[in-house]
Amino acid sequence: GRVTVWTSIQSAFNARRLIALVLDVPQSAVVVKVPYVGGAFGAKIWVRNLQPITALLARKAGRAVKIVLTREEEFLTMRPRVPAKIRLRLVVMRDGAFVAKETNIIADNGAYSWAAPKILLNMSVRTDCLYHFNSVRTRSTLVYSNHVPTSGFRGFGNAQMHFAQESMVDIICRKMGWDATEVRLKNAVHQGDVTIHGWRLRSCALSECIVKADAELRQNRLPKEEDGGRIRRVTGLACITHVSGIRAGENFDGSSALVRLTEDGGVMVLTGESDLGQGMRTAFAQIVAEVLGVPLSTVRVLPFLDTDTSPFCLGTFSSRVTTVGGKAVYLAAQKLREQVMDLAGGLLKCPPHYLEARDGIVRVAAEPDRQVTMAKIGQAGLRTTSSTGLEAFVNYDPPTKGTDDKYYGDYSSAYSFGAHGVELEVDTETGFVRVLRIVAAHDVGFALNPQAVKGQILGGV
Repeated sequence: GRVTVWTSIQSAFNARRLIALVLDVPQSAVVVKVPYVGGAFGAKIWVRNLQPITALLARKAGRAVKIVLTREEEFLTMRPRVPAKIRLRLVVMRDGAFVAKETNIIADNGAYSWAAPKILLNMSVRTDCLYHFNSVRTRSTLVYSNHVPTSGFRGFGNAQMHFAQESMVDIICRKMGWDATEVRLKNAVHQGDVTIHGWRLRSCALSECIVKADAELRQNRLPKEEDGGRIRRVTGLACITHVSGIRAGENFDGSSALVRLTEDGGVMVLTGESDLGQGMRTAFAQIVAEVLGVPLSTVRVLPFLDTDTSPFCLGTFSSRVTTVGGKAVYLAAQKLREQVMDLAGGLLKCPPHYLEARDGIVRVAAEPDRQVTMAKIGQAGLRTTSSTGLEAFVNYDPPTKGTDDKYYGDYSSAYSFGAHGVELEVDTETGFVRVLRIVAAHDVGFALNPQAVKGQILGGV
């Protein structure tokens, strides 16, 4: 009497809830299994029409049903980004200080609502927190149309509004003869600020990103003009901000994790978050290996999600997985370490606080020869009368407050910032544009895996 849905999705538990709603059955009657997700970029946060239709057909037929879209069907029927027409008015003092911003947004919802209302909200608010403004006013209208319903991709409204706002800054600076980089530096938010929408910036290196990107652009510049002025070269710079998780409607932005020591000394990590190729499993394995003092090769983060067996998680969106999901993994690994040290202390006849763990071995710090392997500890935890199970589960929710009914408040555990610059040339006779360089300076906090962070930035560029 249960239905099992195999699908590529960023949020398995949200998919289970919505499929159950469509089928009018309890959530326990639906199992969602998520193999490798592949490319997603926000397009697979929620279930689309495909999953409920497939489940309904399978129940009616009493047989397995599979739906696969062709490339053409994907482009014709799946939800694209939310397009918008944006009008901006920016009030600036003669010294370049921003005073006020007025925005009017008209966005295309498509034939019916899906994610577009949430995306329009992001579009209306987030870029206000990039610079200091004394006041802002935004009128946002979501328009029904006879187009395909729209949805979100990487940035969820950020791309549309960042383009408009950063273009506006450049237009004003050109008209006034100002250095656009200096104007951005003058108005940039800083660590410790509370933005006009109530974001508390515990960490912010926006100014450093602007300085580094600008300095990189100025190095090794090619001549501004060539071939008698036919070829002309210019540089440009724009700033960005984003979140690391959001405390939204349900007032919850948490994640769960279970970490288990096996009897051969290996470590298994169970999470309900999806790896979209951003390196989540590697980052989680690094965290566990460091906390437990075991080789990275002995840690296995299970790649397969199953709503029957995986811990509950909200899903992979809003750049939340390393900060929020990773913290759950970190806390679970700490709890498991306490169990390991207690059991090892009994085996070595030594109080746990005198022990250290490194390279899969727990030893007495003052007597390194007195040691026991993680495999021995795992066997002792499972195959003796003092069995402890040697596993730890944590449900973590970051200490953010969320927003009030006017969307004012601190709703993310961290905010990220950056600056991108380009150098390009234009053939003024043919109109051909060639990008010569792109520079990207990002405030990412502490990079658990620098190579993966670099890969994410390259992918975004």
